[in-house]
Amino acid sequence: MSMFFTNLLQAQNKNTIAVDTLAIRVIGKATSSSILLRWAPLSSKSWLALNKQGYTVEKIWMTTSASNKIVQGKREILTSNFKPLPLDDWEAIVKSDKFAPIAVQALYGENFVLKTEKSNLVNLINASKEQENRYSFALFASDMSWKTAQSAALALEDKNVKKGERYLYKIYPTTPATPSKKKIVVDTGFVYLGLEDFQPIPRVTRLEGEFGDKMVVLRWNQAIYNQFFTAYEVERSEDGKTFTPTSDVPFLSPGDKVGDGMIYKADSLAQNEKKYYFRVRGITPFGEKSQPSDTLIGEGHIPLSGNPAITESSSPDNKQVILRFTFPEKELAQVAGFEVERAERIEGVYQTISSKTLPVSQREYKDIPNKNSNYYRIKALGKKKGEYAYSFPSLVQLVDSIAPNAPLGLKGEIDSLGIVKISWKKGNEADLYGYRVYRANSLKEEFSQITKEAIQRTYFTDTVQLQTLTKKVYYQIVAVDTRFNPSKFSEALEIKRPDKIAPNPAVFISAKSTLKGVELLWEKSGANDLEKQVIYRKEEREKDWVVIATLDNKPTTFTDETGEKGTLYSYTLVSVDDSKLESKPSRPVQARKLDSKERAPIEKLTATKNTENKQVILSWKYPENTQVEKFIIYKGKGDANVSQLSFVGAGTRTYTDEADLKVGNLYRYRIKAVYKDGTESMISEAVKVNW
Repeated sequence: MSMFFTNLLQAQNKNTIAVDTLAIRVIGKATSSSILLRWAPLSSKSWLALNKQGYTVEKIWMTTSASNKIVQGKREILTSNFKPLPLDDWEAIVKSDKFAPIAVQALYGENFVLKTEKSNLVNLINASKEQENRYSFALFASDMSWKTAQSAALALEDKNVKKGERYLYKIYPTTPATPSKKKIVVDTGFVYLGLEDFQPIPRVTRLEGEFGDKMVVLRWNQAIYNQFFTAYEVERSEDGKTFTPTSDVPFLSPGDKVGDGMIYKADSLAQNEKKYYFRVRGITPFGEKSQPSDTLIGEGHIPLSGNPAITESSSPDNKQVILRFTFPEKELAQVAGFEVERAERIEGVYQTISSKTLPVSQREYKDIPNKNSNYYRIKALGKKKGEYAYSFPSLVQLVDSIAPNAPLGLKGEIDSLGIVKISWKKGNEADLYGYRVYRANSLKEEFSQITKEAIQRTYFTDTVQLQTLTKKVYYQIVAVDTRFNPSKFSEALEIKRPDKIAPNPAVFISAKSTLKGVELLWEKSGANDLEKQVIYRKEEREKDWVVIATLDNKPTTFTDETGEKGTLYSYTLVSVDDSKLESKPSRPVQARKLDSKERAPIEKLTATKNTENKQVILSWKYPENTQVEKFIIYKGKGDANVSQLSFVGAGTRTYTDEADLKVGNLYRYRIKAVYKDGTESMISEAVKVNW
């Protein structure tokens, strides 16, 4: 069943063209031994026309082919030219069916005027149009009575049915209409079902109601029964055994429908303080009634009205709270007693603090609160269970000048994005309200509050900049009570920012060759978080650097005693901070460890250009030593290797080069000392001359 015909008015198609194309809506119901059919045209115009043209009901046996397709089989006309009974034939039906007179009046009455007292039927019709009224009430009467529906040519029972068979029923006008300005075309209605589609009629569940002063408002879920019931019949009993309908007219489903899916029906009670029993039956479009719902039992009563009012709330001794309240005398008869409730905040949660219900005559209550700030309210209890009324809350604050203890147990962490998470232990003060969080970049500066207001939780998330010169961030917490007395500051929590800036590199000042080894001197990195210094070494022709020493952040000198004598080494240094970030390697320096035969190096070699005489004058310094045999001078052009140019005696410290000097060339000079025993000093560093 997909729609109830009483609702068809809501789905009418209002075409304004010359030919109205309308339809017949059909529903079917399987019983244990027959198929019941109900139908109705979708407009008053087509209903009037079909009452004259008559209906044809055709039955088609539907079978399943070998390819599992549903195909049409045998056909049979169950009835043709099916029209409402003539007026005279209704006489016997009218005597036995209370809905038959409505259908007769709709079909044959000269005038059709509504006479009803605030019935919800009024919500379903348009009283300004007699034709619509006739149509609507004919459908309504047919929905309420199967016999009336059959007599009005809107229902048929097919008993020639078998289990395992399925049928397609077609309902259409017996006398087809020719489209014209005066006639209408009505589309055929269909329904497809078999005995296997039998469904028992459900019963209404969860009938609820609110009882008031000589009245009750019943409610039940309409949404889940829309596909089954057209209307409902409300039954009432005074003894719980004999039930009678509360009205001669069923309660229609569309009436009093609200958005929550519930349907509401009000009923009056003869007297208060007396038990009444209610139940509901659903009525299907086939005129069938469901089994009754569960029974709702209740009594009418005068509901509680009026509210208590707190007239005084004080604490003279700053320990005990005294409440005084009133209640309207004329409403007091409906009050069973009072309760006192208390809460920490005006919005609650309120707890009942009166150990027992206060008598109706009591107007004062005393309380010793466990907190300095409390909200109180009075609850009036109605004589009916579940009825109550509240006073407005009243705030009582005891004098409080004692601050909470400073928070303890601060801990925190920071991630690589600068998100800081801190937490602390919750205080045990009864009037503790919350916490304020403060932050600073140094213990020497004033802490700033970073929470706009006190927070109730014991953790906080903050975000700080990482690209900053301050390596640490500090937090302090202050507790406040409900009177906003602040505690002392907690101990400062120090959190180190993740280091994103590597140290600057150290700078070598000198690399001195000695018989003991190579003495390195440098200016260390200026990073204030410097943790260690790593010295690397490699031979001149090697590619890989090797760690030879790891020093702390203090030394600025180091002597490499592990090198091979006479081997030239390159040295570099990497600075590392406490976040393990490394500086770039220092600019390398070179030196070698002298052996016992190795001689002092050439010192302060200079080259002076004399363009007028086309000369380069070299000079140098070297310790006086009788074992020196000579000094060898080397020369090279551009980036080419130097080669021996000449030599001078042991007592000479200058040399003039006049050989092959050309404008635009770069010349490099180096010198070394040669001793009589064949040993040599290291060759000097090159000096350059642009000619």
